Formats: sequence, C-alpha cells, structure tokens
Amino acid sequence: MGNVGSGPPSGVDLVTEAKKHYEFIQQLNFTPSIYHPNNIKRSIIRYEQFWLPFARSFQNEFLIAPLDIELIWVVHMLNPVAYERDCFAIANRLIRHEIVTKEERDSDERAEQLWNNMYRNGEPFYVDINRIPSDTKPYRSELSSHLINAVKEYREFCRQVSLPHYKDDKFLELALQTYIEGALSGDLRKTAYPYHNSFMWKTHQLFPSDYRRDSKFLKETHNMNTLAMRGSVKSVKSVKSMRSKSLTFRRKRRGSLPLPPMYSNQSQIVYGAMYRGEQTDLQARVGFQKMVDMGSNVYNMSVIAVKLQELDPDRQYRLIINGKTPTSRQDVNLLSFEIKSKGNILLKTFNNTQEDQDFRFQFDEEKYGILQIALIENETDRSSAIHPKTRNCYSTQFSFPNGQAYKEGEQFKITFRLPMDSETHRALKPEINGWISFATLKPSLGIIKYTFGKDKHHLASTNHYCDVIKNPLVMVPYATKVHDCPADYMNLIMKDTHGKPAFRCRILQSRHGDFSSVEVMDFEDRMVASSYTVGKETLPTADQVGAPEHCCILRDLNEMVFVIRGTNYEWGLLKVFQDMKSHEVTPAGVLFMNISDRNPTWQRLYDHHNKVHVLYHKARKGGLLVNLENCSITLPPLYHEFPDLLALGVTLLTLFCVKEFQRL
Repeated sequence: MGNVGSGPPSGVDLVTEAKKHYEFIQQLNFTPSIYHPNNIKRSIIRYEQFWLPFARSFQNEFLIAPLDIELIWVVHMLNPVAYERDCFAIANRLIRHEIVTKEERDSDERAEQLWNNMYRNGEPFYVDINRIPSDTKPYRSELSSHLINAVKEYREFCRQVSLPHYKDDKFLELALQTYIEGALSGDLRKTAYPYHNSFMWKTHQLFPSDYRRDSKFLKETHNMNTLAMRGSVKSVKSVKSMRSKSLTFRRKRRGSLPLPPMYSNQSQIVYGAMYRGEQTDLQARVGFQKMVDMGSNVYNMSVIAVKLQELDPDRQYRLIINGKTPTSRQDVNLLSFEIKSKGNILLKTFNNTQEDQDFRFQFDEEKYGILQIALIENETDRSSAIHPKTRNCYSTQFSFPNGQAYKEGEQFKITFRLPMDSETHRALKPEINGWISFATLKPSLGIIKYTFGKDKHHLASTNHYCDVIKNPLVMVPYATKVHDCPADYMNLIMKDTHGKPAFRCRILQSRHGDFSSVEVMDFEDRMVASSYTVGKETLPTADQVGAPEHCCILRDLNEMVFVIRGTNYEWGLLKVFQDMKSHEVTPAGVLFMNISDRNPTWQRLYDHHNKVHVLYHKARKGGLLVNLENCSITLPPLYHEFPDLLALGVTLLTLFCVKEFQRL
C-alpha cells in the first residue's frame, strides 16, 4: 500500500492491483451468463465443497481459480469478518489470494493439475459457463456469508465501475489517497462512497492477510489521533510514531497528489465516480443460437458413400464437386477424385479415416450458395495414362443447403440426375442417376449479414419514447426522463441473408434534438442491443485523461456521442460530427472507441473527404462491415461481441441510410 520501512502497513500496490481488478470485472462483463441463478448455485457448491478443501490441502501453493469459482471467492472475501471466520474453521488460517490477469489465468496449469490429482474422475476443474445447468437441488451453504446476495451486490458494483477511467493511473492515485484519508478518519461512509473509494477498498479486501494487517494499523492510527485530540495520550513519542507511519502509509510510488477537501454525508461530487442507476439486464445473449442458425455457415463436409448407375464398364471417371455463386459463371473446385466402373452400377463407401482425408471439403454458404456435381468420363490410350482426354461430361447444380442448418455429425443424402453436357452424345447416353451421402463435421461459423427491410419507413410520434432510458448507464439530459417529452421514432425490419426477418429496430430522437437512441429487439420483443446519446457528462473526465481527443462530451450542436451497449455493460463510444454549414444529412465524420480495450483510443470510421462506401471496424476474430450502398451489415458470430457489434452496425446504418429521419 506504500513504501514502508518497518512494521505496518503492507506493501500492496493498490494502483496496480486495481487495474487487475478492473480487468477481472471486464471478464465478468463479457461473460454475463455467469450471473444466471443456476450458474451461481453451481459455483457456490464448487467453491464450498471443492475449492476450499482443495486450497486447504495446498496452502503453500499459489492457486489460480477458474472464473466461476473466482467470482464466489471474491464476494466471500468482500465480507472480511465472515471470510476470516470461515477460513479459520476450515484451514486454521487465512487462505491466500491475489488478483491475477486474464493471461495468467488462461496460462496457468498448476492448479488444474493438482485439482485433477485430488478429484480423480470427479468434479472437473473447468465448467462451460455458457451452458446453463438445469435447476440444481436446494443447497444450504454452511459459510458465514450469504453468497447469493453478495454476488448480486457485487454485480451492481461492477456496473458502477465499468468505465474506462477506472484504469487510469491519475484517477486511481487520487482514489487511493481519498480512500486512505477516509479510512484514517474512521468514517465508513467516506471509505465506501463515492465509487472510486469503494473500488480501492474492495481491491484492498482481495488481499485478505494484507487487509487484515492494514485495517488493524488504520484503526490504531485513528484511535491514537482521536485520543491525541482529546488530550488523553500521555506519550507524545507514541503519537509522533503513529503519525509518521500514517504519513508513510499515504506515500505513493508515482509521486504524491494534493488531497481534495474531505466530503461529508456523500455531498462531495466526484465526476465519474457517482451512482449511475440500477442494474437491469437487456438480455444476456438472448436468442444468440437462433441468430447463428439464421445466418450463413461454413460446413465441413465429408463424402461417406457414392452410388452411380448407367455407367459404362471398365471406364475411368472423375467426380467433381464445385461451389459457385448465383451471379457468377465461375466454378470453384471443392473436391474431385477418380473412380473406376466395373459394371453398370458403381457403389463406393468411405470410412472417414485419416486415409480418407482427400474426400473432405468445406462449403461456404455465404460465398457460394450453389453446389454443382459433375462427372467426367476419361478416355486414356494404352501408351499414356497420364494425359486423359475428356470424352463425356455430365453435371447438375442445385442450391445448398436450401435453408436447412445441418448439425455436427448429421448425415444426409443428395439424389441427382446428371444430364450429359455435350449435345453430340445425347443419343448415346442422355443421363446418369446416382446419389452421394455426406456427413457434416464440426461446423465452423461464418459471417452473418443483415440488411434493412425494403418496407416503407414510417415516422411516428410519441411522448414516453425510450425504453433504454429506464435504465440509464450514464447521465442523460433531464428532458429524456420526463414522460411528456415529445419525440419521433421509426420502426425498421432487419433481414438475414435468407430474407427472413431477424430483428426489429426502433430509432428515436427527441423533438429538441438533445437525445437519440437505437433499440434492437428480436421478434419476441427482447432487447438484445442498443445505443443512445450521452448528456453533459464527460467520459472519461477531462482532468483524468491528458489527451483531449479522449474526452467524450456533448460540447455543441455539431457533435453527438453514442454509448454502444450490448448485453449488460457499455462497450463503446461513437462520436459523430455533423457539418452545420452543409445541407447534407449524413455525418461529416465518425470516430469510435472500444472502452473495453486496455488502452482505448479513437478509430476513425468515416471522413466525408474520403467518400468511402464501406465502413469497417476490426474486432477480435473478425470485424464489422457496414455497406452504405446497400444498407447492410456483416458480422462475425462472436459469443461475447455479437450484440455490441450489432448495436454499432445498426447505429451506423441509422446515421447514413435512414434519409427520412433527418434529425439524425
């Protein structure tokens, strides 16, 4: 907690550890299913019945828990009295804990190895958090803390501090000073609020032994100062000693900052650290699998059997499988292999073993859409079998997979007739009948493309116009909170590549022009993504980030800032500039910042001087592509980023493609 010579306090660098704490919170934000009640019950059982005995058995090891157990471990430590009581009852000592980064958690193998040795053929070390277990049987925890309520409280806290400036050095150093000042005053309210103090306090509690030692020191210092002010301390030397340690306790490794005036009764406003509203989920990954099924897939196919009839005996054939687009005449060869006919009927099976790797291919539905099967009859002379001459060619083509989403391991048969291509040979053998059996291997998901429907845009008016604002994530203009504030709105339908309606979008703007929002709902009216403009709040505040381009504030009429929201957390900020001198409806410039990045910076998506028609934002394992000409967006089906990219894409389409909605 600072540089000390001897004795208390501890040497925990809370500024560095707070950044790790922030990263852990972001991991939870990007895994919203971890908060499902059934997941919480399972995690509590795993923590109490397996992890605590495991940690007791390996007290000298530094153990890194899987994410679901780590969540329960963290909320348990945030009740220091209960945690100490339970640890001494189980292990007769405080169980060691430190905050680790995501990279350290992902790369650690030691804890898993020890776990598997202890629980052979029993409880797995990792569980699939995204697969919600069936409702578990009632379980009564024997621990001193009510862990289910603790998880709910911690989740609400996570939302309050999930802003980019909570990992800024200057902000955290100021938070550390005010936290220590509040702790030295002995006033719990000054330690737990505003949230920058609470953030440092909870980070401190995640080091149980150090927190126990430091808390004892802080209490002694507070009592000594109180007695000194009352004139009840006889030893002046002891007072000076405690005050000297207190000064050392507050010293920072990065230099000291002037302490702000102490606030009382929570009246001091600290920008970026005040209460931001209650936690209300949109929907955690609502209908995601259904979205993926409606999108286009890349199928890994394997030929398991081929049957052909009406073949000439003792002939060499080559079976060819091509992929092609409906608008292109060019064929792309996916698979071809030679077969030899021994009679009128040829039946060949494949075992899908390692030797049969040549009979597998990949079909990209988004790229091709049409599967072509062709059979070429080769004629070879006796002098050279290396240079075959094409004699007859039979082929057919059809759409695939005809809107049906094949599952992993599913087998299916395609029956076909192969008409002869050459007109000169039709009298000899007009067609060949046959079928091919395929098996789908593990499908690798491809891109998903959505476009605004061609329905006539309908502009309507309303009073209470924004569902998102019922749960504000940031401060917004007061006018947006009143029920009789007039606004205009528009409903749009988004369709997938198969032409099926996928989402319903509602675009709103207040008559005063000080608020806009985009709400994306599935066809069960569950909101899956949204964006909306911020008010007069700076994210992050100007005195927390040095570079002025990082400052996000609605400064004047020609600038709008959208908060992009996915499931239950804010993900990005979209800054839109409008040219007030021009009569153009489209923006003059668009910047985007992903606030989940470690070092968030602005990315320029659009500049009217460049006259681009395609906007692109690179994301993990893919990216968002916005086509301004046909008003469509293309997304990778990422489990943790899909709703966010969808909200960003729809917002950009709204800004550029909805001409009737002039105020945007």
